[in-house]
Amino acid sequence: MKDLNLPETYKNPKITTDSKNGYVLIYGRSIPEYPDKFYQQLSDWVEWYVTKKQPITIDFKIIYLNTGSWRNLLSILIMIEKAEIPYHINWYYEEDDLQLLRAGEDLATLSGLKFDFIEVKEV
Repeated sequence: MKDLNLPETYKNPKITTDSKNGYVLIYGRSIPEYPDKFYQQLSDWVEWYVTKKQPITIDFKIIYLNTGSWRNLLSILIMIEKAEIPYHINWYYEEDDLQLLRAGEDLATLSGLKFDFIEVKEV
């Protein structure tokens, strides 16, 4: 499957995948009008990648996300948890942005995956 390189827009985050190194970056604001359609490409890529049984690293550098985005990310994370592959997940959040920190904590809890939470001055 071809790696993704979706550009960041006002409503959509940048999404980059690297199957050779097992890496995913999700960066920016995530408020797509049709989140199920937008995240389908990433869901398909992850579904394909986990069959390789190789480690995966995901960097979430999200500025804001809506409920539809959160729901889609949870589904993708559950796919990784069920695949039982080695993983490393970094959730970056801006200092004092407790809402985004909580969103990441909820994703970690509900997916059953361990996240590293990294506070930064600016994402």
